[in-house]
Amino acid sequence: MKIVSSLIILWTFALCTYAQTTVYHRVVIDDSKENLDLLRHTGMGSVLYMHNAEYVAELSADDLKILDDANVDYTIRIRDISGFYEQRNRGKNPAEITSGISARGEYDVPENFSLGSMGGFFRLDEIIQQMDNMHALFPDLITQKTALPTLSYEGNPIYWVKISDNPEVDEDEPEVFYNSLTHAREPASAAQLIYFMYHLLENYDANPGLKRIVDNTELYFILCINPDGYLYNEQCYPDGGGMWRKNRSLNNNGSRGIDPNRNFGYMWGHDDIGSSPVPNSSTYRGDSAWSAPEAQAVKAFAQSRDFKLVINGHSFGDMLLHPWGYVSYYTPDDYDQLRDMASVLTYKNHFRFGSPSKCIYPVNGDATDWFYGEEVEKPSAFAFTSEVGNDEFGFWPPMEEIIPQCESCLEMNILAAEMAGCYTSIFDAGPMNIEKNEGYLTFGLKRFGLTNMPFEVSISAANDVFDSLGMVSTIQHIPTTGLLKDSVYYRLKNGLKPGDAIKYVIKIENESYISTDTLSKIFGQERVLIYDHFDDLVHWETDQWAYRDNLFASPQFSASNVENSYYANNAQSFMYLNDTVEISDSDYAWVNFKAIWDLDGGRDYIRLVYSDDYGQQWKTLQGRYSSRIFLDSGMTFVYEGQVKEWVDEWVLLDSIKGKPLRFGFQFTSDAKYGRSGFYCDDFSVFAADMQKVEQPIVVGLGWTGISSFILPDHSKIEIILEDNINAIEFLTDGSGFFRPGNPDNSLTDWDTDDGYMIKASQPFTLIMEGYPEKSNRLLLQSGWNLVSIISEEQVSVDSLATYPPNRIIAIKEACGSLASWPAQDINTLQYLRPGSSYYIMVISDATLIME
Repeated sequence: MKIVSSLIILWTFALCTYAQTTVYHRVVIDDSKENLDLLRHTGMGSVLYMHNAEYVAELSADDLKILDDANVDYTIRIRDISGFYEQRNRGKNPAEITSGISARGEYDVPENFSLGSMGGFFRLDEIIQQMDNMHALFPDLITQKTALPTLSYEGNPIYWVKISDNPEVDEDEPEVFYNSLTHAREPASAAQLIYFMYHLLENYDANPGLKRIVDNTELYFILCINPDGYLYNEQCYPDGGGMWRKNRSLNNNGSRGIDPNRNFGYMWGHDDIGSSPVPNSSTYRGDSAWSAPEAQAVKAFAQSRDFKLVINGHSFGDMLLHPWGYVSYYTPDDYDQLRDMASVLTYKNHFRFGSPSKCIYPVNGDATDWFYGEEVEKPSAFAFTSEVGNDEFGFWPPMEEIIPQCESCLEMNILAAEMAGCYTSIFDAGPMNIEKNEGYLTFGLKRFGLTNMPFEVSISAANDVFDSLGMVSTIQHIPTTGLLKDSVYYRLKNGLKPGDAIKYVIKIENESYISTDTLSKIFGQERVLIYDHFDDLVHWETDQWAYRDNLFASPQFSASNVENSYYANNAQSFMYLNDTVEISDSDYAWVNFKAIWDLDGGRDYIRLVYSDDYGQQWKTLQGRYSSRIFLDSGMTFVYEGQVKEWVDEWVLLDSIKGKPLRFGFQFTSDAKYGRSGFYCDDFSVFAADMQKVEQPIVVGLGWTGISSFILPDHSKIEIILEDNINAIEFLTDGSGFFRPGNPDNSLTDWDTDDGYMIKASQPFTLIMEGYPEKSNRLLLQSGWNLVSIISEEQVSVDSLATYPPNRIIAIKEACGSLASWPAQDINTLQYLRPGSSYYIMVISDATLIME
């Protein structure tokens, strides 16, 4: 056995020695369209990436010969990229780097995670050791490693493990598949999964969210799909930097290697752009589908399971890719759902997401298309390709960057497990402001997860503004497309001022998932700054937009980017407001409009934009219904896909105050499939009315009953009465009193809910200044109550109501003779006047309602 092992080592060493004559280079590709077209037709486009506005690839001598034969222009930037990678980490201590990063506290590095000995990454035996260590430490949460029945080309086992609360039991739970090292030169793909696995296992008991995932999901892992290629890199470059990509199968022309990620059976060999028919190429697809045993092994494993979601781990590019890869001009049936899921998965790490042909290059015969597209031999799974690491650091980044790269994938991997379940987001579906003290709070739920389960929904106050807040019953079904809307009754406390925040928490929960979100609104009456219902476009500067009468939210026109039936391909158009609006720093303001759209699933987008420099530059705004995408070299927010019913869009203008603002829409389409377009109606800009009002209250000689519907700027009674203090002899609310200069006053603060009686030595007019009280409710106790009139207009006695109903016995002026006392046949009081106060008798505790 030792003799055989020695022969294998000598044979591998000989291969490695030979390989050094085929050094890998970093090359820059001339970016002319003709040159890039030539490159793509070599099948080599799939190893191209952008760095500092240049097209870059890291290629072997065989690859360069293919480029030379195709007359592709390139420049060699680094002649020995493996040496460059190895040199970058020379002399560094992995243990010290791990310890230093952990000590900084920047990342919560798992206790059992450490960097490996191959340039900071794990050798193959270290990967296997990590699986063994996980099982030894957490035998109740992870299985022992198990080899797939099919071995690699050179006879190496391909191991899998499962994490779950009952790992040895095949439970009826959603299954998720994570894998890595399909390509041998992408060690970061395995490192980030090992980091994630330790995070799950170590935090199972302490983190309820992670415990829910492990308890209700089965998570499967293959950490090295391509052990032969990985071992080859390890043996040739034991300190890291090996650039071998494919497996190690022997091809008919004597060359080595099939790219396993071009050998899957779905759309295998669709064209020579997304894969190469040339055996020497780094993207050689093999002479037939499934000719690579490593691809066969994954196929058989997937056919034995029922994966709902798959993350195929690769590096690099900081991207998350979804089908289709094999073609650019078709989109899958679940395109909108795939993009919605990708948007959520990448929300924290800001990875660029989309289909391969849109983000980087076409691919065919890859695992992601097969997992999603193949539905005969196995169930379809929602599949993604994650590309960890940025183009600055390449395939073998500096050791200091390995843990940050692992951390960048952590939340994405956690969310992927939740996506296989019933992951659901909460949305505010009502206006930005609340004008009335009672009504309904509208919210929406959108399920991104692939499993439908009933939810219990509860709502609680997040600040002290509610008198009551209703509950929502169980919701049985939440669709995966569109919002499910619901509402809950609320009643606010008296005394809120315009601009006050109203915050409440919505919680959705079932046995496998819990989510909470704090929603916030502004109390105050809206003030219209701009309103246009699009009877024409005279208020807009526009290019190819039109007002239409075929589809509208309010009669009888709307604005659209479509003049006829469909928008054009390769189109760009805009619609900008002519006028500007300035929002003061003290105001709360928002944009509101209604919209419906049907846009092709390629790169057809509508952007809501604003300009604060009179239209010189335009910036994108984020709405409730916009998607976050990577576009034009950065993250932005767009309206895309299809919304089949009119939605009410709200956009808070929180950080762009104090400048003259213009608003508008921009449209962009790609070369494929014009659709019926985007329609907008009832475009408005609102601000919360923060303007104060005054209320004059006439005080006569002697006793007068007074009240106010104003929430005064200053609540201290001495300040309110300051200008008239010499005329005041006594003030009472029926229980406490105030006398000027008396240190024993029991009344110190004015309460708008209370009625008062005041004694004056001479008549005067009291001017109350502040914000109107929006409530029309007062809490009364059994017996007589001295009450305020919280209305700007007189209130009919006949319109007064109570809850519980019919609790009023009598009403009379606080200082006067008019009364309404039906039991005594007294009906001289017909209206309650603002500024006055009244006594009201009720037979039990009740809420008085002034309509």
